Amino acid sequence: MIETQATVVRVDADFAYVRARRQSACGSCDAHGDCGTEALSTLFGGKETLFKVMNLVDARVGDHVSIGLKENTLLKSAATIYLLPLLFLLAGALVSRWWFFGEAIQEKAIIVGALVGLAVGFLVIKRIAGKMAADGNSRPVILRIDTPYRAANVVEFLHRCI
Repeated sequence: MIETQATVVRVDADFAYVRARRQSACGSCDAHGDCGTEALSTLFGGKETLFKVMNLVDARVGDHVSIGLKENTLLKSAATIYLLPLLFLLAGALVSRWWFFGEAIQEKAIIVGALVGLAVGFLVIKRIAGKMAADGNSRPVILRIDTPYRAANVVEFLHRCI
C-alpha cells in the first residue's frame, strides 16, 4: 500500500475530499544536488492536489489523515497511461505500412496511421479510466486519522470509539 498524508477539506457521505502535498523522491536519494530531478522537483513540485477518497474512518473537515492506494492499482494505471498509446501508435503505423506497401505515399501514410493509432489509444485510455474511476477498488482510501486529539475533544474521541 502506498501511503501519504493529507488534510480533509470537505466531506460528502461516504467520500472525503483531501488535499495532499506532492512529494518527490529526492529526500531518500544519496545524490543530493547532483541530479536534474531535484531541480525539476523544486520548480514544479510542492503543489497541493485535491483527491476524492473513500472515507471509511469517519474523518471530518480539518483532520490530518493517512491515505493509501494499492500498488497494483498504481502499476495498472501507469501501464495504461504510458503503454497503451505507444502500442496503438505502433499498431497504426504498422497497419498503414501494410495497407500502403509499395505506394509512393507510404511514408506519409505511416505517419498519418501512427497519429490515428495514437488518437485511438487516447480514446481507449479515456474509456478505461472512466471504468477504473467507477470501480471502488481503484480509489484511494483514508487509512487512519492522524490528528492528535485535544483535551476538549475527549468526549468526541470516546464517542468515536464506542
